[in-house]
Amino acid sequence: MTTISGLDCIRSLIAKTERGSHVNHAVKFPILLTARVTSAVLSTSISKFLVDTSGICFALALFVYIACSAVITSVAVLQATEVDQSLFVPASACDIQFVNASTGLIIW
Repeated sequence: MTTISGLDCIRSLIAKTERGSHVNHAVKFPILLTARVTSAVLSTSISKFLVDTSGICFALALFVYIACSAVITSVAVLQATEVDQSLFVPASACDIQFVNASTGLIIW
């Protein structure tokens, strides 16, 4: 989910810079929200692997962490220009807490 949302965000960012105009996408709010929430939750979980792993597992965890950081960065640029911040920021904060809590309950 993060990969698909992140690739769509990066594609939208590239298309916007090439055309120099806004990208009209019917569901950009949920796409950006999904990319932001899933990449934020994954990056905090993956960062814990960086402490306890070594070798190929460390390299894989580092790659996933960097990919999540790239998605977060591209979403931050797009959310600042494409969606209403008064709705997006509270929605992402609440969704991140909800998904973190749900993930924690599933793991424990």
